[in-house]
Amino acid sequence: MAAQAGIDRLARRIAPVTERARGQGIRIIHAPSYTTNVFYGDTEQRRIAREARTAPLRSLELAMRVRLTPRTGCPDSSPCREPTGPPWPWTRQHEAIRIAPGDAVSEDGDEIRGLLRKWGIERTLILGAHTDQCIIERSFGLRSLDAWDMPCALVRDLSEPFWPDRRHAVIEQIETHLAPTVLSSDLR
Repeated sequence: MAAQAGIDRLARRIAPVTERARGQGIRIIHAPSYTTNVFYGDTEQRRIAREARTAPLRSLELAMRVRLTPRTGCPDSSPCREPTGPPWPWTRQHEAIRIAPGDAVSEDGDEIRGLLRKWGIERTLILGAHTDQCIIERSFGLRSLDAWDMPCALVRDLSEPFWPDRRHAVIEQIETHLAPTVLSSDLR
């Protein structure tokens, strides 16, 4: 499938950047959608995130319901539908991206907000799949970071939209309404 091939390429580009960042003391939070408690439930990285959970922000739930980008078309030529529940087509984060001791694993905005506070993080970078869905809309995504007044930038060449034909439009909307973008080559 074309979408899976794109994710494979993306993961292999992300892996060395996360290793380099970790080597420079940068904290890494992995957010593999819909798999954190199943695949990672008993890991130290998952415990780190659960213990950092903060009280939910109710006003944020309403803000998250508005989409920036309309979704049209499918990423592959075969008919597609959005997954509505398990079994998801994925079961874990891509194996090319190592989850190391000291990293955290969460897809929960309240846990991630707690981690950012606990670790004293004042700005973040966000990258991965899918720019037009998870990176914008999930409870840990750009909308949430903006609502938390957390300065953030999207690493645009290390993010891949679910709907590839929307790539430029999604990046433009992110830069206009949510956050600046950078290239991985800008990271030192």
